[in-house]
Amino acid sequence: MGFCPNCGKKVADNAAFCENCGAKLADFAVHSSEEKQTQTTSQSGTYDATPTAQGQSGTYSAAPQSAQQGNYDATPQTVQTQTNYEQGLQYQKPELKLNKKVVGIILAILVLVGVGVGAYFYIDKQNRTVNIEDYVKVDFTGCDGYGEAKATLNDEFVEKINELAEKKEDSVSSKLATELGETFAGSAGKLVAASIHLSCDPDKNLKNGDSITVTWNKAIAKKIADTYNIILTGEKKKVKVKGLDKVKEVDPFAAVTVEFSGIDGFIKANIVNKSTEDYLKTAYFHFDNGGMTAYNLKVGDSLTVTVDEVGDLTSKGIKYKTTSKTFTVEGADRYAAALTDLQEASVEKMKAQAMDVLESRGEDDDDFTYAAWDYVGDYILVRKNVSEYGTNNYVVLVYKGKVTYHDDYKNKDYHKTVYVPVVFQNVLVKTDGSNSFDETSARIDFHSMSVHDYIYYRYGYENLRDIYKAQIKANKAEYNSDMSDAFSSFND
Repeated sequence: MGFCPNCGKKVADNAAFCENCGAKLADFAVHSSEEKQTQTTSQSGTYDATPTAQGQSGTYSAAPQSAQQGNYDATPQTVQTQTNYEQGLQYQKPELKLNKKVVGIILAILVLVGVGVGAYFYIDKQNRTVNIEDYVKVDFTGCDGYGEAKATLNDEFVEKINELAEKKEDSVSSKLATELGETFAGSAGKLVAASIHLSCDPDKNLKNGDSITVTWNKAIAKKIADTYNIILTGEKKKVKVKGLDKVKEVDPFAAVTVEFSGIDGFIKANIVNKSTEDYLKTAYFHFDNGGMTAYNLKVGDSLTVTVDEVGDLTSKGIKYKTTSKTFTVEGADRYAAALTDLQEASVEKMKAQAMDVLESRGEDDDDFTYAAWDYVGDYILVRKNVSEYGTNNYVVLVYKGKVTYHDDYKNKDYHKTVYVPVVFQNVLVKTDGSNSFDETSARIDFHSMSVHDYIYYRYGYENLRDIYKAQIKANKAEYNSDMSDAFSSFND
């Protein structure tokens, strides 16, 4: 067992290096041998152990041994030589420049190895780390103020996951898909992108400049990371809303009209949609009754048409200015309700037809002859409760004439003044103010009157008052009336 000349620690016999400081012991052995040889040679001279007056050391003579043979003590020389060798071995300080260089090289190698290993693991970790925030894509649809946001993971994310998961068997992805309730179609990236479930807050009624936050299911992200041995990072992503178009307000009724047909009181209304835009062509316009047709209407009635949106128009950048519009029933024929509703041309036409009827009636009766028919006046009867298929008004023209009855037995003529009403029914006032009526419907009311004794004329009245009483006053409960001056004096 010896000692390390460099650090002084014990070293084993035949050791090549010091276990404590790593010094190479062979270098020190060379120096020790040279030193021992020098000491042996020097001590072959005479050694005088007698102290001198100046100090305690003995006198050493370098003369050859033969010259000092009588004064040489072998024993002290042997002991002295051994002692000087051990002291030289123990306290000799060899040069350490080479040893420090070796130590530095070893330490440098160890550092490089450590750095290399650390760099490997660091780079590997970085390569397997995916920050979800870097791959979030947000699409904005709709219009400003009504926009919607939808977040997805882009194609680069899908490719990245596919790359990191390429060494995994498809069975791993299939199992994961089953656990997450998804479908695996051969792409781990698409599976992961669909499973993380991105959500936007808020996601509706957005306007340009708004800020939304995109988040994802971190529990699912962790499960995915564990399955594919990857690292999914990121907490959330803030995104500014942009690119939303301004809202375009449109009038849905610009090409919508209501057509009316029929007679006042029984008017039918139909909604006509002539819009060319697809979203308006397919829109449902309806009356308050829920249908596109309304019945039994009168002129002046109000009808409200409402439009229901088809789909979400705001997502297309469209907004209705209004969803309802009121229409007034107009443009339909109506029953004449007063004498003023009769145009002069219509009255003249009626008069001509009335004369034809009177003359034709005279030809049908051989017992009577007629002469000098004069127009006296007119009146109109209007049903209070009109009926769609009944007679709702009567326009009556009254004529005065002379009827003659010839008694063949007595060979004598009997003359009588007679008032005959000629009736037209369901006279209409058209939208242009003209009148419409069925001329062939003109008739003479059946009413008998005495001409002489028991001779009766079947179609007339003796005076205007009798007509007023029988036709106007008697029907007052069911009909409103309007009459010319010839009858107004009887109105009591």
